[in-house]
Amino acid sequence: PLIVKTDTPRFFDKSTREDEINRVVQKIISEGAQSDILTVVTTVKDTDVVDFATIKGCEKKSKGECAAYLAKAIAEIIFRIKSKLGNEIGGLYISGGDISTAFCEKVKAVGFDVQDEVVPLAIYSKLLGGAFDQTPIITKGGLVGDDTTLITCVDYLRNKISGFSKAL
Repeated sequence: PLIVKTDTPRFFDKSTREDEINRVVQKIISEGAQSDILTVVTTVKDTDVVDFATIKGCEKKSKGECAAYLAKAIAEIIFRIKSKLGNEIGGLYISGGDISTAFCEKVKAVGFDVQDEVVPLAIYSKLLGGAFDQTPIITKGGLVGDDTTLITCVDYLRNKISGFSKAL
């Protein structure tokens, strides 16, 4: 898999937000040809977790407002990658209800056609309506699962989209 980590604080500075979104999208597009799993993450290690109170642009906002702003940036990245790669991306895996919500709002999806529960609180479904209608997707609560949940969900998605070349 190709894993691209965001420089999360850059999303909160208006002068660097668009550049960071573009950097992540371009890295996935330019380096993802040889990978069947394209991954955008905000953290790799525990030390990557950011304290919103210390980030320029978040000082006067609530944690909820900062989390929503971050979710919208990630949703924008997913949208741009899927838009550029089209049917090359056979399915999506999104961890975090806030990111799933922001993505659905971005693509104007009206909901999910739930097909299965992969693990407790992680569903396999198809997007309903919007720009990516009927796209297979697994959504999982951000704090749900253990060390094997990501692999379980991605393997499940890959099995469901076996006719496509990539999962995002």
